[in-house]
Amino acid sequence: MKQELYIFLCFLKDKLSLLILLIINTAVIILFFNLSTDSTEWLYPACLSVVLSGPFLFVQYFSYRKLMLMCDTGEINLPDEVYSGKHYVRKINSTLIKIHRHYNTRLNEEKQKNLDFRRFITQFIHAMKTPVTVIDLAVQNTPGTACQDRRECGLYSTIQDISEENTRQLEMLNNLLDYLRINEFNKDYKPESVDLYPELIKIINSKKRSFIYNNVCPHIVPNGIQKAEVLTDSKWNAVMLEQIISNSIKYSGASEEMKKVDFKIETDENKTILSIRDYGIGIPAHDLQKIMDPFFTGENGRKMKNATGIGLYIVKLISRGLGHEIVVESHPGSGTCVSVIYRKLKLQ
Repeated sequence: MKQELYIFLCFLKDKLSLLILLIINTAVIILFFNLSTDSTEWLYPACLSVVLSGPFLFVQYFSYRKLMLMCDTGEINLPDEVYSGKHYVRKINSTLIKIHRHYNTRLNEEKQKNLDFRRFITQFIHAMKTPVTVIDLAVQNTPGTACQDRRECGLYSTIQDISEENTRQLEMLNNLLDYLRINEFNKDYKPESVDLYPELIKIINSKKRSFIYNNVCPHIVPNGIQKAEVLTDSKWNAVMLEQIISNSIKYSGASEEMKKVDFKIETDENKTILSIRDYGIGIPAHDLQKIMDPFFTGENGRKMKNATGIGLYIVKLISRGLGHEIVVESHPGSGTCVSVIYRKLKLQ
């Protein structure tokens, strides 16, 4: 009803000049008859004007209405009955078709350029992984790492620094690769029932070297849950959790006193919640709402030389694709808690 009223008012507005002309024409005729003959004769020209102009405006309205409705639906190739002899409408439609074709051509060109660029970057990332792997093997085979008391070896600290920076470089390459793959998420998404507990243990073990280097200890809060089935994609879920854990280690803050990261799994009838809590520097309140924006580093990120602002943005995109919810609670100086909420869904 609102749409019909809107179309009718637009019609009146567009035909306002014609309506004014008809009213003035009718008024002149009535005035002429009123001055020259019997005053009752003005009814004839008035009725004649209404009879002739009424059907004309009626036909014009329905033609106008059809055109407006088709414009609302985004139609480009309008049927012949819409033109109704209006050459300007045909000309406008022809121009729109040319613009649309030009737009599609440019859009396809840009898509191809983007695809070529993504392929180049992907190949470059894979090529960069080779020297990273070689450096990692060289570090593992360095004699200084085999000392009986490794921390007293002069070479140990340097080798560990190289190893950690190499690990960070590999993480950043993987983050960039994950970011490029996000756009094709639907093609690489396989929902399945996953036991969250062993998956979490596996991811923690893969981060063992980072935990040791940053003097951070992972701690799984004992609550009796050894099995928590969730519906997710195991690969993308692992990428998401790896990024959250990496941030928890990174922002725990380097210190001689060992810090810890708590992992807690809770479940009920409707959801399963995995909480990852660190006791590091925390996030200022004015940054908390923006931490998942692309390339946002915030106050803490400016203090960290390897902050990119990509990690949590990837977490947001993956969680959205998987249908999981991310909740972040933090206070400066007391740490951050990131909760991943897995809704209880059933495979169709």
